[in-house]
Amino acid sequence: WVAGATAIAGLIYFTLDKISFLREGLIHVVAQQSAWLLTLFSDKVMIKGDLIWFGYHYDMLQQYGSYGATAQIIFACTAIQSMLLFIGMIGALRTSQLRLRAYALLATVPVIYVLNLIRNAGVIFLSGSQITSIYIAHNYIGKFGSLIALIALVFIVFKILPDLYNYIVCLFDLPRQDGPVERQLKRYLMRR
Repeated sequence: WVAGATAIAGLIYFTLDKISFLREGLIHVVAQQSAWLLTLFSDKVMIKGDLIWFGYHYDMLQQYGSYGATAQIIFACTAIQSMLLFIGMIGALRTSQLRLRAYALLATVPVIYVLNLIRNAGVIFLSGSQITSIYIAHNYIGKFGSLIALIALVFIVFKILPDLYNYIVCLFDLPRQDGPVERQLKRYLMRR
């Protein structure tokens, strides 16, 4: 299961990462939608490519014609890693019905995407409003919120797909199990 989950998630991730128009397209869409969320709270929002100016930074840009952006949306800001974590874990399950796996994907992937947009907008809002620094907003508030959301989503998936819980718990037994190399060495040493 873990090899399948890793293969699914890794194949999709590295494909998106290495094909620049896919990567840049995803970044552009997330930047546009994050900026749109900010416009619900203020008209002091400007976006250019993957750069977003908000609040204080927007005012300085208007005043001086050039000023550093509040934030730059990068590939990691798209939450693709979190979405692919669930896609890989759920997609590699062969013991659950396809209908339940599809339901679990629908309960996680769109939710992660929307919560990530809220996270991006929140980080930019906190920084651009000068409530806190981008460092605190991103590395502490944003990441803590993401962690809580992912833990909650895992429990929701466990409710839909109880088999996934068993697979994850079995990962803790892996260090105590012999792998193919260890089994081969034991056979070789037992013959001597």
